[in-house]
Amino acid sequence: MSVKVKGEKALVAELERRIGKMKAQQLSDKALKRGAQVFIKELKSQFASFKDTGASI
Repeated sequence: MSVKVKGEKALVAELERRIGKMKAQQLSDKALKRGAQVFIKELKSQFASFKDTGASI
């Protein structure tokens, strides 16, 4: 599965223009951390299915 995102640079530039570069960076960092938490939760649930088999090693 792949996804192509268009307009990302324009969006970031507009956010930086409206709220400032530092605030935009803080929001970006916060979003990335939340995304990482979702990823970790999913990864843990996937590994739980074969936890006792040793297959994860």
